Amino acid sequence: MTAQEIIASSLRLCGAIAGSEVPTADEFEDGLAALRDILQNWTTEGLTPFATLDQTFTLVAGVRSYTLGPGATWDGYRPVRLRAITVNGCPVDTTRIDYNAGYPVATVTFLDDWRDASVTLTSEVAFTLPDDSTDELLLPPGYLLALRFALASDLAPEYGMDVRGDIEDKVRRYTADLKRANIKRKEIAVAPEMLQSSSWYLGLP
Repeated sequence: MTAQEIIASSLRLCGAIAGSEVPTADEFEDGLAALRDILQNWTTEGLTPFATLDQTFTLVAGVRSYTLGPGATWDGYRPVRLRAITVNGCPVDTTRIDYNAGYPVATVTFLDDWRDASVTLTSEVAFTLPDDSTDELLLPPGYLLALRFALASDLAPEYGMDVRGDIEDKVRRYTADLKRANIKRKEIAVAPEMLQSSSWYLGLP
């Protein structure tokens, strides 16, 4: 889902625009600023969201080490944590792979030489703040629902609307759900800056 879709949905939810109405450019801009504020606040509160993502790349014969991230050899999302790797659809022994979670790009090194194979990485990737309302929001489903209601609550006063009680209730409920989910899945958190020189073998949960 794009930031634009969330903004439009939140504006309709709070009653700022009609159900069939399309937000103006200014409304999208205001909505994007409010959306970014919410996501930044969630990070401050320890609710940094991660999404599980499959990314597929090509292994080249004779090449064992690949950089991964925006503009890297494998141009894609930089994983916060790798959960699994398959080559040509078959799981790979994780002790045969070294993952260096560098920043801004990571490095994946295979201890074996694969010949012209297809590799799929299943990983957790951190969200990035959208710069434009057309940007895709890479968020788990629970976060999208919470974000929709939180954004509606924040935008309502800007358009002279009272925040409905049901919206306030759902903001509290969904935010509490996110906090509980983060407590359950909390692992030792390492800041990207600290990962620049760290190298560790993959481990499945």
